[in-house]
Amino acid sequence: MPIEKASVFEVYLLEKPLPLTIAIAVVGFAIFIIGNSRAHKKKQITGLVVLSVAAIIFLAATAITTKREQIKSATKQFIAIASSEQYAGSRRYFSPSAVLTGPDGNVRYKLDAILQNLGYVHQR
Repeated sequence: MPIEKASVFEVYLLEKPLPLTIAIAVVGFAIFIIGNSRAHKKKQITGLVVLSVAAIIFLAATAITTKREQIKSATKQFIAIASSEQYAGSRRYFSPSAVLTGPDGNVRYKLDAILQNLGYVHQR
């Protein structure tokens, strides 16, 4: 099953929250400074609220793990096991009907060919 293309929401809010939170924090800081220099209590509070929202967004995005991040993590773990001395145990990660498909959806490799290629990688 191919990985679905992530939405803009997932990418820029959940997977890469730093640019958005920095932008929100800069706006909040600017509002706070403007309110502070003119002694406007409402602007100061608004600036602090916007800064708090930026912090909450960043913390929430850091705590949430998307499907794409889970797949990347599992792939890194599998590669580490397949390329280590525990290579023989890597077969258990595959279903007997496992296949590797290309971007066009056609089957490129069946399980035996996948394991053969892993054996080649392990020998290197």
